[in-house]
Amino acid sequence: MGQTPPKALSRRVPIYGGEINNFEQYLEQEKMASSKRLPPEMIEHLIYNYGSKYAEILKYVDQEPVLGQTLSDSTSVLKAEVIHAVKEEMALKLSDVVFRRTELGTAGSPGSDTLNECASVMAQELGWDKERKELEIEATKAAYDFPKS
Repeated sequence: MGQTPPKALSRRVPIYGGEINNFEQYLEQEKMASSKRLPPEMIEHLIYNYGSKYAEILKYVDQEPVLGQTLSDSTSVLKAEVIHAVKEEMALKLSDVVFRRTELGTAGSPGSDTLNECASVMAQELGWDKERKELEIEATKAAYDFPKS
């Protein structure tokens, strides 16, 4: 259109969770500092996904340690990340969590077991009944062309 675009605001304003000067140093420091709360590889996962705001996920683990568990053996996404997505990021549908709020759907389908566990965490938090939970699972599976169950 013949106009020069403005400079990106991110040159002056850090993105959410981006208040880190030296990433590698920060990562190592936080893995050591939080090692009593979660294993270092889980802290690393959270920092890669939430940057300097990763402690917002840890607060749920501190309140309820079971939320420090992954949704399944096939993912590094914690149950606490699902709770965070619901409480802080206004996720109301399973597909919101899978496709937009976590990395669950990034590399393809997370699998039926993982979807089911994620839906169970959300159902408890949002008060879904069994029918709503199943509808959410089926709608999310449809995005992956899962065979009908």
